[in-house]
Amino acid sequence: MKVTCLALEPGGGLRPEAEATAMAGWRAGAGPYWIDLGGGRPEAVTAWLAKLGLDPGLLDPLQIGDCETRILPLGESVYVAAHTPLAKSS
Repeated sequence: MKVTCLALEPGGGLRPEAEATAMAGWRAGAGPYWIDLGGGRPEAVTAWLAKLGLDPGLLDPLQIGDCETRILPLGESVYVAAHTPLAKSS
């Protein structure tokens, strides 16, 4: 799984960050960060997210693997985007 971390700067710019630096900053209250988890199996993505200490109610739907949209009421906001394959145009 490829982890790409970007710090979102106040002026709207993006600054690449090492994963360890972004995670340390996030835990210290810095941010916001955009983190893309690419090319991983659902189990690997869920395991990575579980290390963040997120509510299991957020992680459970990721294991289902269907395309249904879900809105989860949470005390704090988290944006999760799951990549879906697109049909190639001819």
